[in-house]
Amino acid sequence: MSAAQLNVHAHVTAYMVCALHVDQWLRHLSRDEICMMVVEDNEQARTLIRETQNEHQRSDADLSEEMREILPFKRIMEDPLFQPKRRSSVLQLADFCAYVIKRRFMSDRRYDRFYGVLAPQIARVDEELSS
Repeated sequence: MSAAQLNVHAHVTAYMVCALHVDQWLRHLSRDEICMMVVEDNEQARTLIRETQNEHQRSDADLSEEMREILPFKRIMEDPLFQPKRRSSVLQLADFCAYVIKRRFMSDRRYDRFYGVLAPQIARVDEELSS
């Protein structure tokens, strides 16, 4: 695959991991809530994200018993809402948060002051689902 194709697949994979966690979180920690995902509009990834999510929303007839615990999505109901990035967009804030978290994982201590503010807000899905 080309570098551009690898980038698109990384984008789709990151989105789907987030979507899986969101769907599981909603199943376990809310009663009647449903959601729609908002995604930065990336022309190269848009179609693949939409198709992949739609595939994860379909019937579980062909899935193993283990996979039926997480698929199909039960709380993500609509196609993703693709939004362009704007100067004042919440997507820019999300990008900044992702960048700070990435730098933390890379052991870049210069971002500790920002991570310290974000850390209490980060959903710890695995811990919440097991409690």
